[in-house]
Amino acid sequence: TKKIEESKKENELVSREAERLRREAADDAKRAVGDQLKELSYRNQELIDENQRLQDSVAKSKELESSARETMVLRKQVETLQKEWESESRENNLLRREIADLKKRERDVRPLSQNFR
Repeated sequence: TKKIEESKKENELVSREAERLRREAADDAKRAVGDQLKELSYRNQELIDENQRLQDSVAKSKELESSARETMVLRKQVETLQKEWESESRENNLLRREIADLKKRERDVRPLSQNFR
């Protein structure tokens, strides 16, 4: 019976030690999971921030692309207006020469018409 008692005590000690080890293992596992959760949360925030930077960059790129298209349209309009101006300027110069020629002819014709009076 003494051996039985000793064996019971030893079993109880072993059971307590096993329970203590099981609790330690569970606590260690909880800490490890908590640490992993913190790390994943941190990494997730980094990815969210990076995603936001990329979205901002894409938006800026689209804005610049749109601005570049508008600039090209305006450039073409300026070129068209410049060609129209050059054409009208040439036409005005021709009209000025024609007016000058007509005035010269008028001056040349006046003395002749005075002779017929």
